[in-house]
Amino acid sequence: MEAEDALQEQKKLEAEQRATADEWIRMMEAEDALQEQKKLEAEQRATADEWISMMEAEDALQEQKKLEAEQRATADEWISMMEAEDALQEQKKLEAEQRATAREEQKVQIGRAHV
Repeated sequence: MEAEDALQEQKKLEAEQRATADEWIRMMEAEDALQEQKKLEAEQRATADEWISMMEAEDALQEQKKLEAEQRATADEWISMMEAEDALQEQKKLEAEQRATAREEQKVQIGRAHV
């Protein structure tokens, strides 16, 4: 009877050891799955951060292009104003020359009338 009790006790201990080993294996597998999940989440964050950085860089590039276009428009406007000013000055110069020529011609005609 003692041998039978010892055998039963031995079987019970072995079953408990197997259960403990199975539980330990499940815990290790759960830990591995948790680590894999953390790794994937870190990769997703890195990918999201990279995407955000690319979008910010794209926004900065578009802003730069907008500013450059505004600068070109301002420069073109300034050039147009300078050209208009030059044309106005040329027009005034021509009008002054025409008045001077008209005065000279009037003097000549007055001189001929007195002769």
